[in-house]
Amino acid sequence: MYFINGNSCQLSFVSPSCYIAINSGTVAGDYTISFSTTGEVSPTPASTDITVFLNKVNVQSAFYQTSALDTNNVPYWWGWTISSSQANPDLTPEAVDTNMKFSIISSRYGHICGINLIDNLTYCWGNGKDGSLGLPNNSNLAFPTSPVQGNHTFTNISAGYRQSCGIDTNNNGWCWGKNNCGQLGNGQTPTEGLYNSIPQLVSGNHQFVTVSAGQYFSCGIDNSGTAWCWGAQYGGDLGNGQNSEQYLSSPQQVLSGATKFQMIVTSGASSYGPSNPSCGSGHTCAIDTTGKAWCWGINSTGQLGNNTLNNSSTPQSVYSTRKFIDITAGSNYTCAI
Repeated sequence: MYFINGNSCQLSFVSPSCYIAINSGTVAGDYTISFSTTGEVSPTPASTDITVFLNKVNVQSAFYQTSALDTNNVPYWWGWTISSSQANPDLTPEAVDTNMKFSIISSRYGHICGINLIDNLTYCWGNGKDGSLGLPNNSNLAFPTSPVQGNHTFTNISAGYRQSCGIDTNNNGWCWGKNNCGQLGNGQTPTEGLYNSIPQLVSGNHQFVTVSAGQYFSCGIDNSGTAWCWGAQYGGDLGNGQNSEQYLSSPQQVLSGATKFQMIVTSGASSYGPSNPSCGSGHTCAIDTTGKAWCWGINSTGQLGNNTLNNSSTPQSVYSTRKFIDITAGSNYTCAI
């Protein structure tokens, strides 16, 4: 989430346009969107058109589908949803079949989670495989029905590949869903087929202020500005100085020195470990308290934006003098405002 002229905004990357969502008022002026993609190893201004949506808030683009809240806090989604298919996706936004209204939603890889405005509980729907919806069974749901088990009151949520994470009112981190690579961070030994549909407390007694669930790993920032990551590592995406193939089920401190972060994002997988092809690694990016962007992990297509194609197991400064207010990480690219 970022702010323009006091309005909260969320960026969604939907080719061929970039959409900026504003929750109130009219924001005039030019917007510079920077990104790195295949063949580009440092951020460059986006050449795509920019559309300002004044009737959508909290827009999120995810692998397979995009979701959004309108100004009445009604959820919409489009692309490959539960009621469509990859061959015949929903080409226009469809309101989710529910009377619920949400303050926050997050979507990725076929499922969506949202915080209900009325009871402040979290509801998930979509692909229910491996406990990703936080419900007693693994059924797919076209709309929200029951809250995530445990009746936690979350202030921040993030939907990942087949795991989701949230932060409760005491700043504890919780994750649920697939855990074969340690991506829930609860200290369980990762094994193939392991999952938990009941939210698991992230180990280490960390006080998180934000969290991001990626494909096979997750990260969070604590109240001191220190970043922590857990799950699959092959190429440095956990930022702990290690490049070797590891599957770590407890938070690892990102080695950022004196740099303190205010937001963090995790990518989909772009590389898979040689001994465990069901766990993959990608890259992680963060914005520090001065607005400077940093990335670490796999860099095969320049997604770290540091003017090289070398992987890094510690944060690398993005090759730009710009100050950023929001950032998102795809499997093989990064975009920021």
